[in-house]
Amino acid sequence: MSTNATSNRAASTGHLRKARKPPVEHVDHGPAMTPPKSGPTPTATGVHAATGSKVSAAGNAQSGSSTRSSKPVLAVQFSHRVMMNFQMSSRLLGPLMPYGVELMPFRSAYYITLMVSNISGVKFWGLPIFPSFNVISLRTYVRATENPDVVGTFTLRRFVSSSAGAWLLRKHLGVSATVLPIKQDFRSAKNTALPSVGYGWTVKDAENKLSVKTRSQVSAATENSKNRWMLGHINEISVSKKSVSVMKTIKPNCKTYDVSKANFKCSTLRMFGEAFVKPLGKCPSSVYLSTGGTTKFFSSQKI
Repeated sequence: MSTNATSNRAASTGHLRKARKPPVEHVDHGPAMTPPKSGPTPTATGVHAATGSKVSAAGNAQSGSSTRSSKPVLAVQFSHRVMMNFQMSSRLLGPLMPYGVELMPFRSAYYITLMVSNISGVKFWGLPIFPSFNVISLRTYVRATENPDVVGTFTLRRFVSSSAGAWLLRKHLGVSATVLPIKQDFRSAKNTALPSVGYGWTVKDAENKLSVKTRSQVSAATENSKNRWMLGHINEISVSKKSVSVMKTIKPNCKTYDVSKANFKCSTLRMFGEAFVKPLGKCPSSVYLSTGGTTKFFSSQKI
């Protein structure tokens, strides 16, 4: 896989050192949605996209039969979801973790993931309510300090292309987002064997972009492989006032592709902060593109 590493460093450093807050609307963090009064705690299983094995709502692969669950609160389709994975030092990443969660390594290495995707087919309690919008998020892999069995991702920063999308995340999932115009530049035509996609956005007159082309579909991975580990941890863990919550998720039976070429240019300093300039300026350790299927979210639960 080849990447535009030079563009990364140029966009992440240079004149952006004297950073100002981006001219974007911020949506305050709202309370997590109260779970239904009746019904058991959700513990559903889904299917792992890369391996076909069953995945529990805790985000771990398992071989047993599916378990009974309550109805998901929200269902969305992540179309042309790009995941760029970068290795980052725990010395820099650790201090950014809030009380109640700790970094989770893979083979003694720590990773952050930049995810860019189009979201469509939004349904709340089974009813369609929203048009499509685009989202950018920077996340890392964590576990609950007092309950290490609870694992997932912690989002460091999230951007969405519409105020309606920001409201949806805050109101029904209890997570915050910043509104930033994000356009989907192009995507692969229907019936194309290998998909491709491009996204573009502007921060303080600086053009940002991410475009990828795929080379092959991800085949069944071994249990201890890195791609299975990254694709398997999908639950969202959040912290509010020293209270840790987990939003359990069922991942769709989507198709995941390995990327052969990625062109990435980002105003890292202004979007994510000084700590991420160097890590996001390097070549990613891996890049995946996923398409198809519906992701289902349950109400956030305190742990």
